[in-house]
Amino acid sequence: MGLEPHQIQHWKQHQKLVTCSVTRGDILAMRPLLLHSSLPSLNPTHRRVLHFEYASIDLPTGLEWFENHKDCGPYGVA
Repeated sequence: MGLEPHQIQHWKQHQKLVTCSVTRGDILAMRPLLLHSSLPSLNPTHRRVLHFEYASIDLPTGLEWFENHKDCGPYGVA
């Protein structure tokens, strides 16, 4: 359930690109479904990504948070 490559190309051709520059130790917070990309890291072994999801409601019928899945072990690990 994502965008197809041709849809991404269409979006890039018809929308203004925005650059968000960050330096060492900075934090960039964004909506998770935002179409985004990044340049390769100068030192790929040091790039870190922390992904947090917050919600105060249950998901619609048929969907569930991973942490609530019956096969999920302690700390959200399957």
